[in-house]
Amino acid sequence: MLREGKQIFVAIAACILCLLLAATGSFAFYVTNTARNNTISVGENVTEIEEVFQPPEFMEKGKDYTKKVTVRNRGSVPCYVRVFAEAVDPGMSDALEIDWNRTEWTDKQKDGYYYYKEPLPVGAVTAPLFTTLHAAAELENFRMIVYSESIQAEGASAPQEAFGEQ
Repeated sequence: MLREGKQIFVAIAACILCLLLAATGSFAFYVTNTARNNTISVGENVTEIEEVFQPPEFMEKGKDYTKKVTVRNRGSVPCYVRVFAEAVDPGMSDALEIDWNRTEWTDKQKDGYYYYKEPLPVGAVTAPLFTTLHAAAELENFRMIVYSESIQAEGASAPQEAFGEQ
């Protein structure tokens, strides 16, 4: 009987010891656990075409028309910009002379885009891609597609590299 009582005592002592160890470990976890708030922000890449143009119903031969095309960075990160600009009617392209800005923009590339050579800072506006259309012939219902794309400048040293065009 004495032996049985000793076994029960050992079993109870072992259970109490296990409970104490579990409670101590849990208490240590709550005491040493500290929370850290990590702030992660995502850069927003947003651009907008700004265009000055009053499309005439009829373009007279030999006359110049103001059409100023720029792009503004409205995002939160510097970005590279490219613009696709072309007359809707391919036949009109031959009858139109455009004063392309070849200083700050590239010539038209194989992919059809003109690339702004420098990263565009937040809030800044590109130099105009062009400012004047000269009608070398009479044109009626002139329409031009002007489309822009942008990509975050970080990680690339040139616009074509940023857009994956080599």
